[in-house]
Amino acid sequence: MEASRKPAIRRFLFTLAVLLFLVAIISLRTPDADRNEMLDKYTNRHSGFIAGESGLNVHYRDQGERDGKPVIFLHGSSGSLHVFEPLIGKIRGSYRLISYDHPGHGLTGPHPSNDYSYAGYSHILDLVRSELHVDKSVLVGHSMGGWIAWRYAAEKHD
Repeated sequence: MEASRKPAIRRFLFTLAVLLFLVAIISLRTPDADRNEMLDKYTNRHSGFIAGESGLNVHYRDQGERDGKPVIFLHGSSGSLHVFEPLIGKIRGSYRLISYDHPGHGLTGPHPSNDYSYAGYSHILDLVRSELHVDKSVLVGHSMGGWIAWRYAAEKHD
């Protein structure tokens, strides 16, 4: 093969690869889900929203025995309050069971200030506790939620 044809073939193959990549991205793109459909599907009679600052609305569930010892569940990264539903179903009659979606997860949506730091998560936990009138509670966390629960308990001595 002539040496002058090799660069032309390489350019052609590179261009073809880029075009195939773009076609794959366009064809595999998933549009955003309709928010109202998601609300209908993922909320129930125990669900509510707490208005935070700058338009943040924190999705939560408050279930179980209203006068029972409060237990607050904190899910992990890429999760939602739904990960705790099987456990909550088993202990519902004994405790007040509160779960919520962290900013950027579930139905809470993105944080308006892009604050995904521990301080931001701690502030949301304070907001949930304040709005639901919870002074003392047990914190149960999974993965990232465990880290938040651990730091929060260590700092707040709850």
